[in-house]
Amino acid sequence: DAFKVYERGVKIFKYPHVKDIWVTYLSKFVKRYGKTKLERARELFEHAVETAPADAVKPLYLQYAKLEEDYGLAKRAMKVYDQATKAVPNNEKLSMYEIYLARATEIFGVPKTRELYEQAIESGLPDKDVKTMCLKYAELEKSLGEIDRARGIFIFASQFSDPRSDADFWNKWHEFEVQHGNEDTFREMLRIKRSVSASYSQTHFILPEYLMQKDQTVSLDDAKDKLKQAGVTEDEMAALERQLAPAANGTPARDSNRKVGFVSAGTESQPNAG
Repeated sequence: DAFKVYERGVKIFKYPHVKDIWVTYLSKFVKRYGKTKLERARELFEHAVETAPADAVKPLYLQYAKLEEDYGLAKRAMKVYDQATKAVPNNEKLSMYEIYLARATEIFGVPKTRELYEQAIESGLPDKDVKTMCLKYAELEKSLGEIDRARGIFIFASQFSDPRSDADFWNKWHEFEVQHGNEDTFREMLRIKRSVSASYSQTHFILPEYLMQKDQTVSLDDAKDKLKQAGVTEDEMAALERQLAPAANGTPARDSNRKVGFVSAGTESQPNAG
C-alpha cells in the first residue's frame, strides 16, 4: 500500500518537489525487495532519470548504479555511470567522472580506466577540468611505467595552462622531467612553456577586457595598434576610427568617454527620448 502511495506521488508532483519522493521511493523499494524484483527496480530507475532535470539527476544515477553493483551486473553498472556522465550538467561532469573512474578501477582494474580518461578528456569538459583530468591520467601512466604516454598527456594539457597563473601544472611537469626525462625532453618542455606563455600573453595583450581590467584610458592610436597586432584589416580600422573619432561639427562622438577596445557587433544605440 505504501508503494502505491509513492506511485501516486511521483505521478502527481513535478520537480523540484518530486525529487525527495523519488529518492525515498527507490531506496525503500530496493531495501525491501532487493534482488527479487530487480527488473521492476530497473524500470523505476529508468523512469526516474528520464523525468529528472539535469541538475537533479546525479543522486538518482548513483542509486541506480549501486543497485546494479549490489544485485545486478558490473557491466550494467558501468553503463549507468556512463549515462550519468552525459546527463549531468558541465559543472558536475568532473566529479561524476571521478566516481566512474574509481568504480571502474575497483571492478575491472587500472588498465580499463585508460579509455575512460580519454573519453572524459574528449567529452567537452570545461578547460580547467580537462587539465585536472589530464594530470590524473598522466599520474596513472607514470605509475604503470608508460613514461612516453605520460609525457604526451602533459604536452596535450599544456595548451590549457597559462604559465603565469598556473604554476602548479608546470611544476608537476618539471618534476616529471627531472625524474624521468633527459636533456632533450627537458628542453622541449621549456620550449613548449615559452610558446604557451607567448600565446597567452599575446591574447591578453589584445583583449579589450584586459585593458579595461587595468583601468587604462586607451587613445585611438593605441587602440589601432592593438587591432593591427590582432590582425584586423585597415578597412575595419578605418570604420572603427570613423565611429569613435569626434564628429566634424565639433560634437563629441557617441560614448566618447567610453574606453576604446570593444566594438559592439550589431547593437545600435537607442535615442535618449526613452
